[in-house]
Amino acid sequence: EELLSHLRGEGVQDPLYKLVMTGAGQVASPEKWPEPLASRCGVLFWWCIPSSEANAAAGEPASARRTAAEQAVEESKLRAPPKRKRWAVKDIPEDALADAREHMLTAELPEGYFFDGNKYVHVDGYEQKDHPSLGSYLELLVSKHNADVQAWNAAVDEASLLLAQPPASLRR
Repeated sequence: EELLSHLRGEGVQDPLYKLVMTGAGQVASPEKWPEPLASRCGVLFWWCIPSSEANAAAGEPASARRTAAEQAVEESKLRAPPKRKRWAVKDIPEDALADAREHMLTAELPEGYFFDGNKYVHVDGYEQKDHPSLGSYLELLVSKHNADVQAWNAAVDEASLLLAQPPASLRR
């Protein structure tokens, strides 16, 4: 929720982050920014080329440097986390299944059943390895997981939209 509220621009007091980074770290930002950074958000790249390599760099097309800068910006963009998958009972991970079986050892048995220490036995004589109510407990577990997944995936969808188009308060 906190991340989504930031992505929505809620509570943002100064949407402009004036940050100047160099190879040696952050430096103080200028008092007056030149255009186009004075009127809109953006990223500015510059290259420092040793004089010994200046002649070789002069032959390098500007489009190659622009492509490198665009790639660096694209790679640094915040991305939404991946969506999570819904479960069916057959998809429950082994560790969660083992926890469910252990939990069911303390659950009340339905009428007509007893546990002999190894298996569940019905008074009519048939036996089973798992607690008679394990299936309904697993359905409940899947239902809770899927509700959590649905909420997570809705937040991921909203974050994806917000990351693709920042809120008006962050646009110039």
